[in-house]
Amino acid sequence: MTLLITGLEEISSPFKAIILDAWGVLHNGVQSYPYVLEALTTLRAQGKKILVLSNAPRLKESVQESLLKCGIPESYYDFLHSSGEEGYLTLKENNVFGDICFHMGEIAHRGLFDKLTLNRTEDLDQAQFLLNTGFINPDLNPLSKDDFLMQAIEKNLLMLCFNPDMHVYVGNNLLLCAGTFAKRYEDLGGQVHYFGKPHANVYKRAMSMLDIQDPNEILAVGDSFATDMRGGQQAGIKTILTLTGVHSKDLYPEGLFNEENFKKLCASYNVNPSYVMPELSWS
Repeated sequence: MTLLITGLEEISSPFKAIILDAWGVLHNGVQSYPYVLEALTTLRAQGKKILVLSNAPRLKESVQESLLKCGIPESYYDFLHSSGEEGYLTLKENNVFGDICFHMGEIAHRGLFDKLTLNRTEDLDQAQFLLNTGFINPDLNPLSKDDFLMQAIEKNLLMLCFNPDMHVYVGNNLLLCAGTFAKRYEDLGGQVHYFGKPHANVYKRAMSMLDIQDPNEILAVGDSFATDMRGGQQAGIKTILTLTGVHSKDLYPEGLFNEENFKKLCASYNVNPSYVMPELSWS
């Protein structure tokens, strides 16, 4: 039975650490939500470890800069990890995928190439795998990329997806993320290896960073059924779904919780959040 709460104060006492999604929980891509800094300040004052865990396809330094631009300095959290950082660390520690990749993504996502002995090519015939951080300036029709994806499938190229998210709101604008094209690649018959939520690799590293072995001591907050809620549930971590972010229009129209739509989403994703909270706040 999912419980509707108004703030973390109601349920945070038993937990030693809290994992927070960034986009859709802490900020909307432009600025932080109203009660975020108060909640983070109170959590730290109570000795809770705070890990910001983002599905951004970028290195953690870049994610840290984005948080700062949204008004959230690093002094408000203890640890930061991202799907891009997870992919980078995996390639650094044990790269079994190859040395030459075709990068599907923005120039701003290429910071990892400065740290890895990894070469980029614009020729699919030379590529050993695809590195997907999201297409450059994607329109809202992923089918428009099918010709390219089919060429890659014909060459039997594995896709590494550095952001499993399907889409994200930047302010009120909907943008497609790398996960949309990864799913389409799979639908067309391609093979994809994912880094980030909801996959086990990123939760294993997160628990190591927190130095906590028991998932019952961790609480995870996110805005997405597909990534945050599913990932936490699979890891045995209690979860809170915020009504900001990707499901806001379905679940929180006109400032009222739509329980019927919530139940439909739970059934659709086969996921049951432990708690629901309108937005990240302490009380």
